[in-house]
Amino acid sequence: MSERIDVTEMGRLEYAVRVTEGQDTTHHRVVVPEQLLDELLLEEEDGARLVHEAVAFFLQEDHADAFPDDMVLSELIAEHENFLPEMRLRLA
Repeated sequence: MSERIDVTEMGRLEYAVRVTEGQDTTHHRVVVPEQLLDELLLEEEDGARLVHEAVAFFLQEDHADAFPDDMVLSELIAEHENFLPEMRLRLA
């Protein structure tokens, strides 16, 4: 099943994400910590792209309804040891 990920900036480093998988749509709020941008050598304007790739990364292993309604991306680092290396590859 393919999914569609729409990311909209809500505020500084805060994004609304809508994921559509077939007939199902879920909505999420994702915050990007500044230190994560620094660690990945990204600028603030790269935040939406990072969120899109982070959600796509998560969806490789699970369905959107398993993704928290509210998420701080640094939580994915703690849960997935390959998150940072994968984001570096995807955003290079």
